[in-house]
Amino acid sequence: MDNVRKENNLVNLEKIIASSIDYYNKNQPQKSIKILENHLVSNSDPKLYFTLGNLYLTQGNYINSIKYLKKASELAPRVAEIYNNLSNAYLLDNDLDRAESSAIYCININRKFPEAWVTLANIKLKKKNVRGAINSLKKALEISPDMHAALINLGNIYFDLNNMDKSLEFFKKATELHKDCFEGYNGIGLVHDKLGKADRAIFYFNLALKIKPDDSNVLGNLANAYQKNENTEDALALYREALHLDPNNTDLLGNFSHILQSIGRNEEANLNFKRALSIDQSKKDLMPYLINSELELCNWENYNEDMKELNKLASENKENPIPPFCLANSLATPKIRQEAAYNYSTKIENNILNYKNKFNSSFSKRGEPKKIKIGYISPDFREHSLGESFLPIIKNHDKKKYDIHGFASRVSDDKVFNEIKLNFHSCHDISKKNSLESAKIIYDENIDILIDLAGHTRNNALEILLLKPAPIQAHYLGYGTTLGSKKIDWLITDKIHTPDRLFEFCNESIMQLPNSFMSAEYLEVDHTKSSRTEESLPIKNLVFANFNSPSKFDPKSFKSWMKIIKSVPGSVLWLKNSSELTKKNISKEAENLGVNSKRLIFAERKSRIEHIERLKLADICLDNFLHNGGVSTIDALIAGVPVITLKGINHSERTGSSILSAAGLQNCIAENEEQYIKTTIDLALDKIKLNKLNQEILKNVKNSPLFNSNLLCKNLESSYKAMYQFWKENNKPKFFQI
Repeated sequence: MDNVRKENNLVNLEKIIASSIDYYNKNQPQKSIKILENHLVSNSDPKLYFTLGNLYLTQGNYINSIKYLKKASELAPRVAEIYNNLSNAYLLDNDLDRAESSAIYCININRKFPEAWVTLANIKLKKKNVRGAINSLKKALEISPDMHAALINLGNIYFDLNNMDKSLEFFKKATELHKDCFEGYNGIGLVHDKLGKADRAIFYFNLALKIKPDDSNVLGNLANAYQKNENTEDALALYREALHLDPNNTDLLGNFSHILQSIGRNEEANLNFKRALSIDQSKKDLMPYLINSELELCNWENYNEDMKELNKLASENKENPIPPFCLANSLATPKIRQEAAYNYSTKIENNILNYKNKFNSSFSKRGEPKKIKIGYISPDFREHSLGESFLPIIKNHDKKKYDIHGFASRVSDDKVFNEIKLNFHSCHDISKKNSLESAKIIYDENIDILIDLAGHTRNNALEILLLKPAPIQAHYLGYGTTLGSKKIDWLITDKIHTPDRLFEFCNESIMQLPNSFMSAEYLEVDHTKSSRTEESLPIKNLVFANFNSPSKFDPKSFKSWMKIIKSVPGSVLWLKNSSELTKKNISKEAENLGVNSKRLIFAERKSRIEHIERLKLADICLDNFLHNGGVSTIDALIAGVPVITLKGINHSERTGSSILSAAGLQNCIAENEEQYIKTTIDLALDKIKLNKLNQEILKNVKNSPLFNSNLLCKNLESSYKAMYQFWKENNKPKFFQI
């Protein structure tokens, strides 16, 4: 009779569990759990507790999951599956020691249980024991060679280790054994994306989406690949689709925001950065970009706190360092900026260890070559401030004495790119190559000196440079400060831009040119085409101007400009047009400082030539304090308009002084804020003095060293000869002056 009763109880329990699972499958988890909990008093079968523990585990409720699974383990101490799931519950609770103990106990019960080895691998990964995780997963595959989870996890681990060959091997094996393995196709896509093969990546991401069309992470990966192929609109559409499916995915929100920021849609970027951080405050990697988006919108309400946060992130966050370019318009000291550059370069170097193992460069020293082979590498050989500055250099290089080669990490079919390309002995399109392939191309070209023109700016070539494809490497022009790596031998600069006191904050040796390191081409323009009426400027009153991006503005500079305007009756400040929110914030700041916002005039965007033609309508240009203008200052001088700058401490605060010194306009360089304000006001109120300065600029600046591209090229070539000689003699000094 007892046996019959036990059999009936068992049948009844199976029905109860089946009913519970049925409700769970109908998306009614609470009812599913309630059914089981109602039978706890009358039933002490471990299967009941095991099922309850599993249901709570799938709900992410690790407290109740642990409670019920522990009870199940007490009732059935030799059932491996219970300890495996208990291990996963502890893992969810981040109790790694108990999780590991439970996984090991499970394995001791049944060493042929592959799921337990996968669980143990996950715990070891959490404990940063990568080798232990790999060994555990390989043990799982010995037991079950086609185990999907083990193959995918190994693919992911090797991907994170930057071992793309091994990663691809496991992802491919997963797709061969499991035809509907969307994680495998996604993984293959990620590998191709990492290898710079965006087209192949897109192909495999689409294969994954055929299997699982609504996977938000794969949609995000596809969007990222489209962006790398410069298909921005499709990328944005895919991110929107992914976020519609998974609106709280902070990785998707961050990547979506990055694209918006890169194309100047700063208001949208700002809102999405804020949304991501409101969901997950631990996403500190987004904070520098959020702060920069606030600067781009001239939202200075939390400026002091933002600057402190940037300094803190730059100084403390060494494992996940912030991009150094985020500090360009900050209050960070030279030391903090150098630390940020070093940490970021170190991170990049660690990311390419797999490439370094495959790229063995050796350079034999030879006698004086017939021609030194110079290579320039940049993403900006195009209609861009860098491309326009580089064009007079490449046109004036002595091609009889030097072989000049270009390596374009981004190509554009525009006038500037095509003209630059014609002036190279050879121009290599490496935009579709990964860093290893690009480094091999440069190495095989036998480049003696590789000149980087991007530094830490967007789409840079740091991975390539850190592979050291040329015996001598230098940075010049595009970034203007230390890259933070000893793999870059030289920083080409000048004595104004890099005085002695900045040497210690540069990882490179310093090569000082005799005039400005900046390159400028004097453009002949027709100043009669524009009128103040057309530009909505006052006919008679004085016009101050600043045509830098508002992202370069800062509260201290702006406050000085408002003091100047208030001291010059009827004067206005002429600014570059920007978003409505940016204009609103700037206008609000002016009103707060006692200046009628109607005295701010926003100019519509024009081509560079048209812009220089209208710049003549301005009387005085005002430079920013923390991030000086470069091309904007040069454009003003071509138009005959004086620029007043404040010589600061960091490289980004000294570009204006470098340019004006080379132009012979030392009297336009202030040493402190008080002098900056006084010099500007005195000049503005003295019409005779101002007109005389305007005429001097139009007459003399054209023939100054600033616009002597031939002289700049000769100085650069002299510096290249010196670099080559130092390398040949194994005697590179910390500093050399041409």
